[in-house]
Amino acid sequence: MSNRLVRVAELLQREVSQQLRARWPQESARITLTDTVVAPDLAQARIRYAVVGGPGHELAAARLLASIRGELRTLVGKAVTLKRTPDLRFVLDESAERGMRIRKLLDDLDAAPGSPPPAA
Repeated sequence: MSNRLVRVAELLQREVSQQLRARWPQESARITLTDTVVAPDLAQARIRYAVVGGPGHELAAARLLASIRGELRTLVGKAVTLKRTPDLRFVLDESAERGMRIRKLLDDLDAAPGSPPPAA
């Protein structure tokens, strides 16, 4: 990805995050934007997000982001000067949850009876 696309992605992520916190503070408190990828023609931006609190909160966050997607695009378009404001697509980022599951499995293996004590 070119430096320009990286800078645009970072700018969009920062602006979307600011707008979420400013306009929907209660609803967006559990949402963290983790990554943004912009298409080379700036037509779309895929924004990954993580949610604290489990499946119920993930569903609520997905509904919120889907319902305010157009309004967010308008707000970002007013704040960021680009030839074309990308269409915002939100994708749940499950990497943190997957990492926690792997960590728990490893901890369970270490705690299993008959396993050797950890090396000092």
